[in-house]
Amino acid sequence: MLTAGLFVLAVGLSSCGVPVAATPQRLSTDLIPKALSQPPSTDASSGPTRGAFATIYLLNSNNKLIDVTRSVRKPVTPQDVINVLEQGPTNREFLHQIGTAIPASTNLRVMWVNKSGEAAVALDALYFNQQGEAALLELAQVVESITSTIPSIRSVQFYWNGIPSYAEVAVGFGELVLRPVTAKDYASLLQPSS
Repeated sequence: MLTAGLFVLAVGLSSCGVPVAATPQRLSTDLIPKALSQPPSTDASSGPTRGAFATIYLLNSNNKLIDVTRSVRKPVTPQDVINVLEQGPTNREFLHQIGTAIPASTNLRVMWVNKSGEAAVALDALYFNQQGEAALLELAQVVESITSTIPSIRSVQFYWNGIPSYAEVAVGFGELVLRPVTAKDYASLLQPSS
């Protein structure tokens, strides 16, 4: 069975159209796919493109929020910010003790943004598994990331099953509020500038 699998793998690899050689060889331009041989389009009418940046907030080793920049597509949407935030720290950041309070398989969803600059974010069940400071830090990461990347969004209302949810804010030991929260609610969690 293993021999048959290796045979199929070898045939599949050898039939890709690129000759096999023992040493590196320069490929003929007719073997390179056209899309790879042309520079990327700079035509703005061709749809979303790279070139925008999102500021997301991760955690340093003292559980203070620090801002890091990620490349995202244009135009940047609040969901783009959430998506890169959910990816967490890079390997390099992780080695420098940068982390996140957002569980790995979290699936937060931006439901809408209204004209007054309030974003509605649906929490998933993993949020309710968070305890203590982790729950507060997760909300802080979301609010700080969305409002710093998209200045027209000034507040975030969290929802659970379509109903406004209480959010913990960083006042004293944490306070539960049933209102949209802002970056100011989490300002005490930011790493002070050096």
